[in-house]
Amino acid sequence: MAPSSSQVQWHPPPTGVYKINFDEAVFKDIGKAGVGVVVRNSDVQALASLSEQKLLQFSRVLEIEGKSSNTG
Repeated sequence: MAPSSSQVQWHPPPTGVYKINFDEAVFKDIGKAGVGVVVRNSDVQALASLSEQKLLQFSRVLEIEGKSSNTG
């Protein structure tokens, strides 16, 4: 699949609204998957964040990769 030439640009949420962004990654070489989350306000301040890695079975790694490729 060829890379897309369009770029995604982040925009802050409207005043009084929070924006939650997340991303996931699969680390095949160590059999883990990770997720990162950040919550920001309209002033672009990070109010909360987390990241976590979990051990996964091979079939679960394929499921996460499939979901990740379908989010674009």
